[in-house]
Amino acid sequence: MHDKKLAVVFRTKFLPYSETFIDDELRQHHLYDVIVFTKKHVNNNLFSGHNVVSLSETKLKNRLIESFLFNNWRISWTFDRIFRKKTVDIIHAHFAYGGIFMIPFSKRYNLPLVVTLHGKDVTLLISDEIKQAKWKLYRKNYPQLFDTVSLFLAVSQELKDIMVSVGCPDDKVILHRLGIDLTQLTPRERDVSKIHQVVMIGRLVEKKGFEFGIRAFASVVHRGIDARLHIIGEGELRSHLEKVTQDMNISDKVCFEGTLPHDRVIDFLRNSSVLLAPSVVAANQDRDGGLTSAKEASACAIPVIGSIHGGIPDIVEDGVTGFLVKEKDVDALSARLFTLLKDENLRAALGKNGRKKMENEYDIRKCNEQLEAIYDSLIAKNNKRMDNSDA
Repeated sequence: MHDKKLAVVFRTKFLPYSETFIDDELRQHHLYDVIVFTKKHVNNNLFSGHNVVSLSETKLKNRLIESFLFNNWRISWTFDRIFRKKTVDIIHAHFAYGGIFMIPFSKRYNLPLVVTLHGKDVTLLISDEIKQAKWKLYRKNYPQLFDTVSLFLAVSQELKDIMVSVGCPDDKVILHRLGIDLTQLTPRERDVSKIHQVVMIGRLVEKKGFEFGIRAFASVVHRGIDARLHIIGEGELRSHLEKVTQDMNISDKVCFEGTLPHDRVIDFLRNSSVLLAPSVVAANQDRDGGLTSAKEASACAIPVIGSIHGGIPDIVEDGVTGFLVKEKDVDALSARLFTLLKDENLRAALGKNGRKKMENEYDIRKCNEQLEAIYDSLIAKNNKRMDNSDA
């Protein structure tokens, strides 16, 4: 057995509760050991067991100085110490703005740098609504990535296309799906006589389009369907969305569940009739990439009604694993939801097809085998380049 290679994975904050897809990916490595670098370590109770090096966990005096230097000039003696001590083979940053933080280390230690593009990091590049100084600075600095990054991994075709449109060389960005652990996501027999359970999952922010989902659900209820809507997640729009349910006279049929542990989320999915994913392009151009909840629903044989948006069409096949509608089209959302809740056989057929699609295209074991093959290829190319430069 060959010794494992070593990858440094960088996430500015490790790890927001909504980013289970990064946790899942890290746990599926077989040929690589991983050290996680981060500015701030959070939610360790949810994502334990990783080898994390955090600038937020050094001594207070050093922490303040080092954080200032890292945020402004990408200087970190803590990270440098690891690179000098360990034989690191590759750096993998999540989100393009995370990649910018890793550029100096990639150059200093002659290491290939791969960056996964998730959504906001790409859509910020085409937004006209940028107000925060940190994002303005990101917009100014992102072209540096094109010279240094060995390969970008876009989680949806749309993100790949946008990245090319803002100047990324076409041969430097590929579509790479984020997989899901199918062993933890299994269909179950559902009681067809029960009250229908509809679910929406995600942060309560504009791009999730939950208001349109609520309005579509209200229309179905007003047509006589006995159902409950469970909204899982927290965010700045909660009070607004609660008011929408009151205005639509369905507050007794909508449950705001807040943030839940991942296993509870899966329980909700497995007991649901339909997942609604009515995402929209936000005013600041933010949008969804590879929607994890849609993949997880399909893996549980739950049909998905999603918008033609971001990475959703990559996941949902219209009329095969669920339905696709135009963004903000409440009438179409309502019509598709009514159809599914009235037809158990159709739900079962679409759910079965969804499970098969996940097995064929989104099995995390296969996706991580592809990722490690990408690592191997980039390392080999980098070693060859280094050998040629020494010749």
